[in-house]
Amino acid sequence: MADVSQRELAMFVVDSFSSAPFTGNPAAVCLLPHDSRLTEGDKQRIAAEMNHSETAFVQELSSEQTFDKSSHFNLQWFTPTCEVSMCGHATLASAYILFTQSGNCNKEIAFSAKCGLLKTHLTPDGAVSMDFPLADLEDIDPVEVSDILSTIFPRESGVKNRAKFSAQTGKLLIRLQDDFPLQSLTFDIQNQ
Repeated sequence: MADVSQRELAMFVVDSFSSAPFTGNPAAVCLLPHDSRLTEGDKQRIAAEMNHSETAFVQELSSEQTFDKSSHFNLQWFTPTCEVSMCGHATLASAYILFTQSGNCNKEIAFSAKCGLLKTHLTPDGAVSMDFPLADLEDIDPVEVSDILSTIFPRESGVKNRAKFSAQTGKLLIRLQDDFPLQSLTFDIQNQ
């Protein structure tokens, strides 16, 4: 484990999708120099300590590619319990910090992440936009995932016979009937 207690880290909390404090979708952002020795375990513990839905770790690619000048960085996201392969609002928060707090003057900042290359842009009005990557989707027979579907949807009537899976993101997409009452869903995340 790296000795994180002896090193200061640049940490920020950003409320994405909002122009007012304490609204929107908060994410923590941690800026790491290229030579950071934080382990995955250290990042996980920091994310648990921050206790936001996601903590983004933005890392310089080299000593020449600094937060104020570079247009390309590495990016990882951790929840309080695990690393995730993609988080949109924490990516927007990361770009926002680079544009506004680090003085980055580029119009576009790209992030290399597990899900691929993500590009963010500073709009003329000072907002940050992002190009979401398109994931390849494969049709999957709902019968193959019937145990998952029966856990989420106790009554079969809400699920149409369409399901898709993305190996890139590890996400299962399920088509619901247009009038399905989403508020009726409950999840037991303790038994995943």
